Amino acid sequence: MKKITIVSLFIICLAAQVSLASTPQEYPEKTSFFIREITPFTYVCIPHKGSFSDMERVSGILASSIQSQDILLIGNILGIYYNSLETSQPGELIWEVGFPVDPEAMPQKPLEKKQWNFTTVLTGLHFGPYTESNQTINKMKEWMKVNNYVSDGPILEKYLDVNPSSPMPGGLRIEIWIPCKESEEIVFLKVKDQLADVRSGPNPGYSVLAQLKMGALVELSGKFGDFYEIIFLDQDGQPVQGFIDRKVVEIVSGEEAKGEVTEYFPQKKEEVIIEERLRIEEEPKTEKRPKTVKTKSVISALKALKKMYLEFGFYYSMRNSYNRGLLDEWFIERTGDPSRLVDQGSPAFFSVSGTLFMDISNNLSLGVGTDVLISSPHALWGTQIYWGGSQEIVLSPFIMAIKMPLRMKIGGMGMMMSVTASPALLMGWVTGTYDDSGSSTYWEFKPSSKMGFGMSGGIEMFFGKSLGMGMNMGWRSLTVGLSFENPSSETGFSTPLMSSGAPVTVDLGGTYITTGLLFRF
Repeated sequence: MKKITIVSLFIICLAAQVSLASTPQEYPEKTSFFIREITPFTYVCIPHKGSFSDMERVSGILASSIQSQDILLIGNILGIYYNSLETSQPGELIWEVGFPVDPEAMPQKPLEKKQWNFTTVLTGLHFGPYTESNQTINKMKEWMKVNNYVSDGPILEKYLDVNPSSPMPGGLRIEIWIPCKESEEIVFLKVKDQLADVRSGPNPGYSVLAQLKMGALVELSGKFGDFYEIIFLDQDGQPVQGFIDRKVVEIVSGEEAKGEVTEYFPQKKEEVIIEERLRIEEEPKTEKRPKTVKTKSVISALKALKKMYLEFGFYYSMRNSYNRGLLDEWFIERTGDPSRLVDQGSPAFFSVSGTLFMDISNNLSLGVGTDVLISSPHALWGTQIYWGGSQEIVLSPFIMAIKMPLRMKIGGMGMMMSVTASPALLMGWVTGTYDDSGSSTYWEFKPSSKMGFGMSGGIEMFFGKSLGMGMNMGWRSLTVGLSFENPSSETGFSTPLMSSGAPVTVDLGGTYITTGLLFRF
């Protein structure tokens, strides 16, 4: 690629009197590459077209211009490279060298003020001479190819050593960003050996599932050390997961594989050897050839399957408001005492959810799932009455929701974040008892289901791939009637009625706030 020399970096940092934050910064491990969301920032630079041998001169202009214009720098020195020697002649190279600055900065020529707007990047850390950072960049590009990402902007190098002549233990450090996006193209592996073993795990010690012939195409789905994870087709044309040694295959793009059909059928080793011997003889023209399977349709289905994930949530209410419907009025009528109102108790409840999500784009997911809401003892829509030391009414609501959430991923702060809106169809029940020992009245309320609607919105944060936490705010509209056993009734049960003849209802609607843990699989 280029390189900024140690001497030029030292000159820039001293001449510009860079003031970096004293708080230690966290950087990726030496060999790790990962996708990261970046906040846009402003920087000043000297743009240049020409050989990297001009770096010393351009760096000097940058340093003197920053110093003479008294511009405050708020970060490390940057190099931004729009092409490389691998693709361009030295005189056609386009690059910039500069520093992050406050957005309000007003630089003058020859400095230019620019904005970095590439928010999704692959980041990695290079240790060693600046002139060798291309080795790390090539490894990052290989990682992108294996993980189905493509470049989406210029390469940025952040030089982390304020004084390159006295580097930190371990050598000079460069943090490298490559703007990227998920590729819509499927990446294939093509077998280049006569026969290639497909194993059940990423190690030569794992058992052989099958052998692929030279020229067979398989989908690349991951990388594990010296092995690639692949999807291949068994003898019945069904997709199977396996692992293959990197030395026996080569990566080909979907465009290179376009139109080709995989006519191989993975077989056990003994079967392959027998078939290879039979190939010496001419095949009978009447022999029925194996059915061929077009890779594209199988891979498309597998690709969609990989974008699905199952999520479980366990929530507890922080707030819950509700109306009790006609319950208070009914009880006042039965007792003739206006002071004997239903005690609402604690509005707490637990919620368990399960949702299957499917990514419909890089930032949107659509799901289908269910929530089950269970009241804690003497809680939720709080339906208890204590009178004279006796508990007279105890009701326990129960709600099940069928929901179709829409989730938008928002990223940020090194964590996976998202906001979710969930319309839901609700079904509610209320069970419990009414015991009035004074009048020898005892009712046991039976489930009486009703339908309703709900809407909630929430925000989720995942710390890694599997564990996260979420907070939901929602609204429900759900009114449930009461019924109790009545042997004298033709139906075996009756509905409590008001003096007006209206059935007694319990309103399970209202607003709520919950928080809890999420687990993704």
